[in-house]
Amino acid sequence: MRRWNKPDGVLRGKTELRAHFGKGLELAHDLHFDFEDIFHCPGGYAVLYRRNNGNQVIDAVELDKNQLICRARAFYADDQK
Repeated sequence: MRRWNKPDGVLRGKTELRAHFGKGLELAHDLHFDFEDIFHCPGGYAVLYRRNNGNQVIDAVELDKNQLICRARAFYADDQK
């Protein structure tokens, strides 16, 4: 993860996640998403959307036994702009 110099690309805990999204909002004042589709499976889901820069993204979410997010990954169609 380039922004945080984390070789494994993993954010851990609410503090790191909050800092990540805070920085993203700081850098992209006009940030918005256009929803395209959602995919379901037992134990998770994936959301397909397009960012304001035109890049398609899939956010894949895995849920634990309490239906709380235990893992989330973002997949980008193109390099981040």
